[in-house]
Amino acid sequence: MSLPTFQNFLHPVLQAVADRATELKTKDVADDVARKMNLSIEDREIRIRGGTQTAFDNRLYWAFIYLQRAGLLKRIERGVYSPMHDTM
Repeated sequence: MSLPTFQNFLHPVLQAVADRATELKTKDVADDVARKMNLSIEDREIRIRGGTQTAFDNRLYWAFIYLQRAGLLKRIERGVYSPMHDTM
């Protein structure tokens, strides 16, 4: 299976954050998102060009950024977000 684009990460990330309803780090929801997207360990280990980061982590982080920019998540600090309670 090829890894979905970051746009496909948006809904699973939003669901995972809403399920927790508290401040959390991006890495805290990685397993939940992978499970919701039915991604294998091999899918999660695919590296981006340059090999410094996995494509999964890269797309997960971009999903968080775009959800924050859309006003659906609140950025507490780098890599730490919380849901916007009035939109959930």
